[in-house]
Amino acid sequence: LLGPAALLLRPVQFLVYLLVGLLPRDPEWWLFGSWSGHREADSPRAMFHYVNEHHSREVRPTWITADRSIESRMRAEGFDCRYRWSPSGIWAAVRAGVYVFDGLTRDINHWLSNGAMLVNLRHGTGVKKVERAIDTPSHRLYRLFHGHWWERLFWGLAIPWHLPKPDMSIASSRLHAKFARESMQIPISDVHVTGLPRHDIMFEPDRLSYLTASERAARNALVEDPKPAFLFLPTFRDLGGSLDWAALNEAALGADVSIHVKLHIVDENRGMAGPEDLDPYPALHWVPPDADPVTLSPHATGLISDYSRASFDMMLLGKPVIYFLPDHDDFLAGRSLHLPLEEVSPGPDCRDHSELSTALRPHRLGRHDAFAEGYDRVFDLFFDHR
Repeated sequence: LLGPAALLLRPVQFLVYLLVGLLPRDPEWWLFGSWSGHREADSPRAMFHYVNEHHSREVRPTWITADRSIESRMRAEGFDCRYRWSPSGIWAAVRAGVYVFDGLTRDINHWLSNGAMLVNLRHGTGVKKVERAIDTPSHRLYRLFHGHWWERLFWGLAIPWHLPKPDMSIASSRLHAKFARESMQIPISDVHVTGLPRHDIMFEPDRLSYLTASERAARNALVEDPKPAFLFLPTFRDLGGSLDWAALNEAALGADVSIHVKLHIVDENRGMAGPEDLDPYPALHWVPPDADPVTLSPHATGLISDYSRASFDMMLLGKPVIYFLPDHDDFLAGRSLHLPLEEVSPGPDCRDHSELSTALRPHRLGRHDAFAEGYDRVFDLFFDHR
């Protein structure tokens, strides 16, 4: 995180950060980015395309990326997309007045962000504590925000893009806004309950003309699957850990369903050398980790997840959510939650592969009556707009 090269560069980078704050910026030029510049995904993606379609005369939307393949694809599709450290990307980063991202200023260009209006559209609705709300002492972000002065200094030098607070954020409900205030430490008046752009596109999947090739292939695989096709979207594990693919395959075979596996982009190869590791398991199908799950959820039978924001997305669609938590205790040792999981997980709670197989069987598909009350309670907590 802070090797010799980064250590030598930091004084120059911090000086640049200070100096660009003195430059004038164009408030009608909006930059968009997500996932540290390595994906086109989530709410910034949905908002970028919405602005291009409806407000391109009032606003100049530009996507900033750290991936040359994303730049090439989006430019070929007719969008203004610029590589982060190209001359045009640098010019946009120092001149644009608004940065729209889903996590951190690093999603666009942290070192050139000073002076821009920062708008955090957030990764999604969820209950994991993030950023300043993390209260696990071993976590590096806890040390950055709450540790001893030398820990705050070291981590501030190593990962400074966690430090800027957004000027504006959004939320899906008043409770979700409270989580935003805790994680970002910004006034509640700067958190607007608008709903999330990433949710809008789930309700009009046939209108999405900007799918990537991998998303299109994954969507078609779901649509054409002759069996009930469940997405499996486990969230990121701070403490790592692998998955038991053989047992997962047996659970799916026992229930006569297919499981389409999309691992988190941060730990996409957890316990695997690559997607070919799923070849021996006929009930498991690989989904590229960079695929945006909101483009796939409308085409799935249901979801297998854990602490992921994806469970809230799927509930909006009225589809079954099965909670699979074989490492429940280990996960909570590395990351705490805003609310106890049992309060916000209205579907079956499975702690091993046998329980998962039972929950996947046809008599548990759909919104089972036993979970209807729980769905309504979660809706009331997390969605002011449906």
